[in-house]
Amino acid sequence: MKPSGKSKAFAELSQMFNLTLPAPTPQSSYKAPMSNSTMMLDLFLLHDDILDDNPRKCIVASGKFLKDEVNKHIENLITKGWTRRKLTFYFMEKLGFSESVCDPLVYLRKEFYHLIFLRELLKLNNKYEQRFEFQSKIEKLKACQPPLRIYNAITVLTPELCKIAGAHAADGTIHKHYFSLSEGYLSNMNALKIWINNTFGMTAQIKTVSPREWKITFSSKVFTRYFTKLLDFPDGYKTGTVCIPKRIKNSTTGLQTAFANGFMTFESGVGIKNEVELCVLSKLIIDDLATVFKRAKVKFVKMQTRSGRYWRIWSGKINSAETKRWLTFFEKGTYKYNRLRDYAQGYKNKAQSFNHAIKILNYAFPKKPNNKTSLEDLILAIKKIKTGTRHDIKTSAGLKDFGGPWNGSLKPYISILEQTKIITTEIGKANGKSCQIYTYNPKIQTWLLPSAEIE
Repeated sequence: MKPSGKSKAFAELSQMFNLTLPAPTPQSSYKAPMSNSTMMLDLFLLHDDILDDNPRKCIVASGKFLKDEVNKHIENLITKGWTRRKLTFYFMEKLGFSESVCDPLVYLRKEFYHLIFLRELLKLNNKYEQRFEFQSKIEKLKACQPPLRIYNAITVLTPELCKIAGAHAADGTIHKHYFSLSEGYLSNMNALKIWINNTFGMTAQIKTVSPREWKITFSSKVFTRYFTKLLDFPDGYKTGTVCIPKRIKNSTTGLQTAFANGFMTFESGVGIKNEVELCVLSKLIIDDLATVFKRAKVKFVKMQTRSGRYWRIWSGKINSAETKRWLTFFEKGTYKYNRLRDYAQGYKNKAQSFNHAIKILNYAFPKKPNNKTSLEDLILAIKKIKTGTRHDIKTSAGLKDFGGPWNGSLKPYISILEQTKIITTEIGKANGKSCQIYTYNPKIQTWLLPSAEIE
């Protein structure tokens, strides 16, 4: 922090109070010791010496026992010859703050204390290496500039903080103090809202962008600094270089899994064949996630060369047991988690009507832009003809050029219709040849549908 230009006045006051400043301690000696657990988060790094160049731009801290801890350090300095008045002028010079700002800090007339003040107090006391013990007394943080929200002070990596980091790595944007994340599944946004609330104690608002898109946006210096200062995410573009943050990568397996959970919940896909698919620009994140997946013993295929601009990982064809292992990497209750759980455990949901059933299926298996058909199209087609072969269904749906001569592309759709009991299958004959005959089941109350919510 730059001095405020009061050096001349301070020199006069130094003579008046016989104040001698201690020799400054080199910044390099205050780096976190490598032996410290990487799970610890250094709250003092949330302060930016360049950007937070006046007290109105700083982040401040409070806690039930923080004032007692500050007083203990001040009293220790008093035993060494300092007085509170001398300390006021010392911090005026050191921080470039006015007397009206420093005096209440030194005389403990504040509920919130500037992080930069606490940092310099520890340094003056030669106690900065004990800052992690000191910061355990910090419970709340806020920025002095609006919006004046109060946040929980997170001093260690937690699973939900790592999930937020994973979601941000997948779809989030940070620019200065602004955070934004948009997503095509409301269940994912509800999960993110819960993570943010449980971690930072703030209620994020979910806004509707369109019938198939939602977003969370807000401005917060405290929130964004956790990700740019403590987890080393860049300000702005990150898509091509994103990776698991070093602090998380060097932490426990559980925290790395939590990050992967947040990332996969937002970035990956679950296709019509119930395969997990991930396609991204950054090879770094692909390599990092491959390490996490390998440790978890999940089955996956990693592309060794880029396909166009993208790097890929996918599960390949997986059985029920393998699907259950993949569930670890998706947040419970979200769209993709539900898709995989249904595949592993079977469909169990019920519909109130035909239209309700179609609505559930369209949510669980939405028609993508490059899909020539959908479950809804095929259900209507087989409902119309009541019974027939794959070729009959294709003809009824108007899919003349779809699926090739053996109608193979219909297979994953037919499989879902069989699992949901919307159709039954038996071996019969068509044109003198043995083949599978499919029959529409009009008893909607017997259908077993995906458990995915309707948004």
